[in-house]
This record gives sequence, structure tokens and C-alpha cells, in this order.
Amino acid sequence: MGSGKSTIGPPLAASLGRPFVDNDTQLFERTGATAAELAGREGGDALHAAEAEGLLAALDAPGAAVIAAAASTITEPAVRDALKRDAFVVWLRAAPAVLAARLPRSAARPFAAEEPASLVARQARERDPLFEQIADLTVESDHSPPDAVVADILEQLPRTLKHRR
Repeated sequence: MGSGKSTIGPPLAASLGRPFVDNDTQLFERTGATAAELAGREGGDALHAAEAEGLLAALDAPGAAVIAAAASTITEPAVRDALKRDAFVVWLRAAPAVLAARLPRSAARPFAAEEPASLVARQARERDPLFEQIADLTVESDHSPPDAVVADILEQLPRTLKHRR
């Protein structure tokens, strides 16, 4: 949450001529609930399972797409295997303090009861080592404007990925 996936994804997809798949939108379409609603109703494990299921479905869909995946999906071994096998993974990394500052204290976000700084620090401890294992490209999204982050990704993408449809 807060790394810039939903902001960076659409212009990146447009630059590559590919569709954009947002895990949050896909989750709502598949379950009829937002992430916060699903977590509140069924718990965090159910939310994370639904997010992982959505990412796996997006990876199985025909054609290349830019997918903004929920960070929780990285904790699932099946997802990590699929990402290694079927995707080029760009990790939009930001410092926990920056992520916490970007998160609104709102009931609309999952786990809203947890203080943002504690939440993102805990998530970073759990997830960063997994992202380090999986990421093909790591881009710092802390302080750069979105268009600069997109340009950075495009500059670093292998030529074969830029032209593959």
C-alpha cells in the first residue's frame, strides 16, 4: 500500500501498449467487496487468499499485461513460483516512513485499526526479503514524481520486454 502501483501502472501499461490490471479492481469484480470490506468481513487471511487468487488468474490470462499486484501476494509460495516463471517483476520500493505518510487513516483501507507506521514496518520486515528474491527490477518510488518512475522503469526494461505483446 502506498508504493505507487495504481499511479505508475496505467501510464507504464500505456507506454508499453498493454492492458493494465489492478488487483484492487479485480478483487472487487471477483468478490463484490473492497479489500477493507473483505478483510473486515472474513479476515486478513481470506483477503490475502483472494488477492493471490486474482494475481494467479491475471498471470494465466492470455497476452502480456502490466499488473499492479497486492503486496500480500508475495507471501504465497505458489505466487512466488508463478512470478518467477511467468512474469517480469518490478518492485516499487519505498521506505516504510514514506509509505506510512502516504496511507490515509481511513476505514476504506484494510487493517485501518493498525497505526500506519507500525503496519508498514511490520509488512516490510515480512515481505521485503521475499521481494528481493523475486524482483527482476527494483525501482525506488519514495521521492520521484510518477512520470520519472515510469521513465526509470522503461529505461531499465530489457528490450525484449518493451516489444513483446
